[in-house]
Amino acid sequence: MRKLMLGVHIFVIIVWLLIIGFVIVLWSETQKDDFGNIGGDWHYDLPNQYKISHVNSRSIVLTSKDPLPTNDPNKFSQIVCERYVVRFCYSDRYVGLQCTDVPDKYTEQIDRNNTDYYLFDTNTAEFKGPFTQEEYELETADISQEDFTLWIETDPKPEGAHWP
Repeated sequence: MRKLMLGVHIFVIIVWLLIIGFVIVLWSETQKDDFGNIGGDWHYDLPNQYKISHVNSRSIVLTSKDPLPTNDPNKFSQIVCERYVVRFCYSDRYVGLQCTDVPDKYTEQIDRNNTDYYLFDTNTAEFKGPFTQEEYELETADISQEDFTLWIETDPKPEGAHWP
């Protein structure tokens, strides 16, 4: 009789573990975005193996495939621009960025309207800025504007973005 009761207890424990596991899997599936990842991170591919990377809700940055030198000769980084990218545009060679600062407090909203402009040359890895809108327009005056895409918003996730 004891063996039978022990077997029933083990069976009940196994059933409960299976139910709990099923609930966890079901819940985690409902938390995924269109790409199957939890948290909504994405990448948007740009020319010459650069990309806009949505790291988390407080960090959208311009990154490179390969580590680049930094101001410290002993350090390299894949992050080209650490500021929060609000909008971007690009051509076969250049990437235009509108960036802003992220408030220290998570309760404060990111100001998507107060942006600085940057221009990045994907052929030479030259990063220029910050510019005002007028300075940016002067800086890009010699570049054919027809080659640039329109400004692309980073929130919501842009069409064409993908899970890494």
